[in-house]
Amino acid sequence: MESDANALEWLEGHFHEDALPEKVAIIIDEATDIDLAEGLVATVRETTAKCQEGSRKLARDDALLVIAGTGLDLIEHKDWVGTNPHLSKLTVLKRPNVNNVSKVVPREATFALENGTFARIFRTNARMLFRSLIPVLQSPFHSIDGYSEEEESEREIKRRRYETRLQAVASTRCIMDHAPRFYVNQNSVGKLTSTVRQELLCQAFVYHLSEPMKKLEKSDKSYRREIQQNNFQELEQLTGSPVFNALQENTVSGIFSKGLANRTETSNAWKYLACFGLTEPVRAQFGDDFEKLTALHLMRYMEVFGFECHPRKLKNAWLPKWNDTDSILDTSQFIEEDFELIEGCSNNCLVFEQGTPNAQGADVLALLVRPEGASLMAIQCKHYVKSPGPKKIREEWWPSLGVEFTEKTVNLEPSSGSAGYAFQGLDAFRRLLEKKLRSSVKLGDRMLAASFPTPEKSTNFPIPQSHGIRVRFREMFEPTMSVLTLKTSRR
Repeated sequence: MESDANALEWLEGHFHEDALPEKVAIIIDEATDIDLAEGLVATVRETTAKCQEGSRKLARDDALLVIAGTGLDLIEHKDWVGTNPHLSKLTVLKRPNVNNVSKVVPREATFALENGTFARIFRTNARMLFRSLIPVLQSPFHSIDGYSEEEESEREIKRRRYETRLQAVASTRCIMDHAPRFYVNQNSVGKLTSTVRQELLCQAFVYHLSEPMKKLEKSDKSYRREIQQNNFQELEQLTGSPVFNALQENTVSGIFSKGLANRTETSNAWKYLACFGLTEPVRAQFGDDFEKLTALHLMRYMEVFGFECHPRKLKNAWLPKWNDTDSILDTSQFIEEDFELIEGCSNNCLVFEQGTPNAQGADVLALLVRPEGASLMAIQCKHYVKSPGPKKIREEWWPSLGVEFTEKTVNLEPSSGSAGYAFQGLDAFRRLLEKKLRSSVKLGDRMLAASFPTPEKSTNFPIPQSHGIRVRFREMFEPTMSVLTLKTSRR
């Protein structure tokens, strides 16, 4: 516009010919609803059509409407909105490119973004990257004593120290936690109550978990009957949850319009939010890492079913290593195990993680307390690249859960051998919980947790066909598994 006076007249609705701009762009942000987007298009077209004549004309040439928001990828008719496909275009933005960021931030900060445990996650979201990560990493406090006017060799030593410090900052959860918290508060989710926000994040978790499980069901690959049955039961349990039903009833808006999930490719930053931060980096040859991830995933999973979850760590190995001369388990050393139970009989879940690597039996134990009663779940974690074969699974994996499993028989209450020893220990822990809870506790599900994908039909992975016996493969640990890079190797 030629003058501020003309601009003011135009804004007030006095569209004199000499005050008209050549083009007008109407930009609407946070338009995350599909119906709203199409309504805006229709309204702007109607408005511009009425203003094409006389003093109501908006611009000398064109009026452009720009609608920005998450969830618009569901727009029908592929890449256009409205009645004329030639007058509209849908552009899906890609995640930020750290290589481009390196042009405007110090190389030490770029190194931290590429190598920091948590910065690698949050850099996949533009708002987290530019509004949180970069400002935090560029804080002058990190660079104190990072550079100096000394000789070049001394400057390089201090520069590397500064680089190492920034990587440590980018790998520290409580510092990097600023990014997701900032995102939630700046996002439309921040205006919601904490209860509604929790419900939406649970829906995002269920969405990311159910999608790979559905793909298993629809996959062209063939699986053995026992694996198909196992996978079907896991999916059936998840899809029967109230959270999944709420997700199905709100497919257009909800988590997709609130910037919590994407139908095509969700960033790791959003998956971290869906996990509520309950995830853990899993390194090759570190089975303990996978055990921690399994415990965290179980807590988030049980929250979907309305449980309030609390972590506990056992101080003593449960069970001690088995010696084939042992016939009776001495439980006296465990009776003094100090942990607190939750008062009341509402839906509570206590997840016990082994605090020592020399334990035999379940790696993760969970006490589920419901109004109708309490039960003890046992999980054995296996961090492998692929299935080791049926012999090892039958003779080592299932016995560690107190299951004696041969090609012809299944015994869930064995009294001898390694399986019998594990069952004695599991039952002893159950009795200990009964004593502390002052209520009956029954043995619940026994589960193998495997970090490798579901084996195809060519691989024999024996699963006892008994109630309460379950297996979860890698696909059933989403999105917890894929938030951080997973590297597996034989344990």
